[in-house]
Amino acid sequence: MKKTKRIASVCMTVAMCSVTAFSAACQASESLVKDGKTLNVSLMNAGYGVDYIYEIKTKFEEAFASEGYKLNILTPRAGYSGNVIAQDIAAGSEVDVFFSASFNENVLKDFPDVVSDITESVFNQKPLNFKGEEEGELTVAQKLAQNNYEYTAYQKADGTYYALPYQKGIRGLAVNTGVLDEYDLEIPKTSNEFFHCYEVIMAQAAETGVFPITHIATSNNYPCSFTNCWLAQYEGYDWYQQFISFQKKDGTNLTKDEAVAMFDSDGIEYMLTNMYRALDPNCGTYGSASQGLEKAQAKFMNGSCAFMMNGDWMLRETYASFSDTQRNDITFVNVPVLSELGVKVFKDAYSKTEAECETILRAIIDEVDKNKSLEEIKTTVDAALSMNIAIEDIEEVANARGYAYMETCDVGAIINPNSELQDVAALLLRLCASDDGGKVFAKHIYSSSPFANDYETNRYAWVNSAREIVTSRYFQGVRPEAKGYKKTLHADFVDLFPRTGLYVHLTITGEGVSVYNPETLVKVGSEEIYKTSAQALQKTNYDAVKDNYNDQW
Repeated sequence: MKKTKRIASVCMTVAMCSVTAFSAACQASESLVKDGKTLNVSLMNAGYGVDYIYEIKTKFEEAFASEGYKLNILTPRAGYSGNVIAQDIAAGSEVDVFFSASFNENVLKDFPDVVSDITESVFNQKPLNFKGEEEGELTVAQKLAQNNYEYTAYQKADGTYYALPYQKGIRGLAVNTGVLDEYDLEIPKTSNEFFHCYEVIMAQAAETGVFPITHIATSNNYPCSFTNCWLAQYEGYDWYQQFISFQKKDGTNLTKDEAVAMFDSDGIEYMLTNMYRALDPNCGTYGSASQGLEKAQAKFMNGSCAFMMNGDWMLRETYASFSDTQRNDITFVNVPVLSELGVKVFKDAYSKTEAECETILRAIIDEVDKNKSLEEIKTTVDAALSMNIAIEDIEEVANARGYAYMETCDVGAIINPNSELQDVAALLLRLCASDDGGKVFAKHIYSSSPFANDYETNRYAWVNSAREIVTSRYFQGVRPEAKGYKKTLHADFVDLFPRTGLYVHLTITGEGVSVYNPETLVKVGSEEIYKTSAQALQKTNYDAVKDNYNDQW
């Protein structure tokens, strides 16, 4: 095996809001066009880039050439938050459409009259294809992927819509395949495989200076992709939704006994145990305890580690500061499936050892990743392993493979209520919501579209590159959704759950949880340390719910 060399130099800082396409930027305008036919569009420029809107401009103008409608795209602005846009609108901005970030109900509290009601003009209308014709039978509202409950953030209390979500992030595992190749390792698909990579790389870390992972100490929410997915994988989506909301499917609150009982979950213990191991500070690159995103990302890109917990936007961000050679070694994958799930599903039901459960689990995941149906997966895996696996057990694994941690879709298009071209702006948003618009989105943006499209058919489709994830229709989006209980439980509890990732990350930087000697990088002690720490944190939360939960919130 070749030894990976430590790269001493660090590339230029990767800016979160970097311009990703100079050709597109050259088309930007510095001034408004007010001719009664041209929509003035203002963009936020962030890690996803802006190329998408420029191609949409071309398609929109072709579709409505006879009407003479055009788009005038103003120079993209970095960090163009909803609060700033609201202030601009309130001050009389003449921009017609804003593609913004962080425009949500909190902004509306301070600026209640700065958005147009687009329920009838956009959401209750059918999308428009690139010929300007209505697409299919579904309305824009019906095309929103059903699993993405967070899009209700774009509804007011009365149920009316005020913005069109057009992109959202998926968090998962960024992998430097060049580093894995140096160690003859494959991209991990289970947690056991993930930690096998840890063991192999850590065995030579003192000599090579290469580590399994790099952490972002200044932003503790990146590990949420693992914490939330692992919980949903092990306990199931319905349990997960109940856990993060403290509500049943019918909307009623859990009683105190029901809430407390949830914290006895095996899934919580297994998730926390694996998180302590994944975030062991001694397995992170030098400086992980204090570095920000830019340094962490540069170390990952330069081959100082194999993994980084990040989002699909990272793939677009790297265009600004890293070479094609470096980026060719980078891919983005979903969170590996928790190996304990295999034990749960197959050990007792099929009288298998834990090692055999891992084999079955991986065999099913491999077939899921080939976009096969449940029946096809069963046929292949049964034949390969001489088994007769129940279809519901295969489906449980397939579902687990399909869970992805999704950012709230707080990037949306808002129509200025002062615009004289609101009807034309509505046509633009309907075009963005079409299958044609989705294909352009997938072509340019490393992100997930909020709209269900018809050009993928397999419910369990999975791809390694987030660039190819054109819709979340085939994924269950999991993310913390804090609700009314934040007001009834004490502040310490809110920091623990459901934002588990934040608390775990902070906790394991303390003494007593690591199983590696930071001076020699030699493994010491026992992995029981991880389990003990996990059980202690779980007990802390159990007691917090038992002592503080109010089921009448």
